[in-house]
Amino acid sequence: MAAIVAHPCSMRGKEAQLEPRVLAAAVAGSGKIGRTAWVTGNLGLMPLPDLLEAGQLWVARLDDIGKALTADIMAGVRFACLSPFGVNLLQQRFIFRFTRHEVPTYVLDLPIDNCCAKLHSKSRLPHHGKRGRSCPPRSCPPGTSGAP
Repeated sequence: MAAIVAHPCSMRGKEAQLEPRVLAAAVAGSGKIGRTAWVTGNLGLMPLPDLLEAGQLWVARLDDIGKALTADIMAGVRFACLSPFGVNLLQQRFIFRFTRHEVPTYVLDLPIDNCCAKLHSKSRLPHHGKRGRSCPPRSCPPGTSGAP
């Protein structure tokens, strides 16, 4: 299983089409990690609690990344999508992991607000969320559903 870790704008090219390959991280189940441990450690992990089942912790392994074929992604199943704030947290964690630069999440709001409005009408990703909840605004293409 994988999580797309590319910023919603950086994985698209001309006419807002997805690039042939997009940056993704491996996703794996994890044992319980205490709340305070996330602040000072585990910088190579992005928590994905309740991804497949309530009470289970899954993590995107930010040190286990590479380019995934867009065709494979489109043929696969999407279990969840991040809210706009979740995208910001992922980008914040990604930036800090590789640069040790602390970027407040509100600074990351502007790029996603500017690009997402342009992209929603032009791109589609497969979506088959098992929990049946609607995606937060702007996090998934219109007409899709899934877990936040």
